[in-house]
Amino acid sequence: PSGLIAWWSGDGHADDYIGGNPGQLVGGASFAEGMVGEAFSIDGWGSRVRVPSSDALNPKGGFSIECWFQSAGDGSANIIGKWNMDTGDFSYILQDNGWEHPPSHYFMFGLTERSRMNTRFDLANLHGRRPMVRQEWMHVAATFDGSAARLYVNGSLDGTWAPATGRIHSGTADILIGPMLSNVKGKETYRRIIDELCLYDRALTPDEIEAIYRAGAAGKSSGPRPKAPPRLWPDRRRTTPGDRGGPTRTPR
Repeated sequence: PSGLIAWWSGDGHADDYIGGNPGQLVGGASFAEGMVGEAFSIDGWGSRVRVPSSDALNPKGGFSIECWFQSAGDGSANIIGKWNMDTGDFSYILQDNGWEHPPSHYFMFGLTERSRMNTRFDLANLHGRRPMVRQEWMHVAATFDGSAARLYVNGSLDGTWAPATGRIHSGTADILIGPMLSNVKGKETYRRIIDELCLYDRALTPDEIEAIYRAGAAGKSSGPRPKAPPRLWPDRRRTTPGDRGGPTRTPR
């Protein structure tokens, strides 16, 4: 789809296929079998992918996040956030929110306009309704069009927050793929696998989201996958036995 501003595939590197926002593996983050090629494997104990803040990652209007996600434990897990609990700099966050609805897990999409600790969900605080299934690939998409926020799970609408009128805060927090810096309440301690993580500068349509979901392991691109840009730091890929042994993809 058009409007891509970042695409972290997790195919053995943390580079951005679009080219401007490379990430860095931190704290033992590694790779596992993904839905499309390889994926980021995050263990929850301080491992994450950190992407330095840039103006391109601050939405100017419409916005979307979408990826494939697999939960491998109980508790909550941040998927991606420009959301720093230590400094109080908030913009957007997508989570597996397990601690508010135990033992079930649901996706949560949060947005802020004023970026204050006590009103950090002033633009949207959307909780989905479809429970996750452990060790099963699920596709999640979150969109914002300036009037409403929406969650989609496996190609279908899972919740709407409206009205959501305003502009997402333009902050300086780095993007974190994986646990937030403060690891709130110490509850982000289980493994998760995140694949084909993308940001867009517009709200994807329901048809576009369904098409990405139905493409499954074939991926978003109908042609050859683009090459990642040249690496800007030493390769930090961990090759400890077992890192590549992620759960088998669940047949669609």
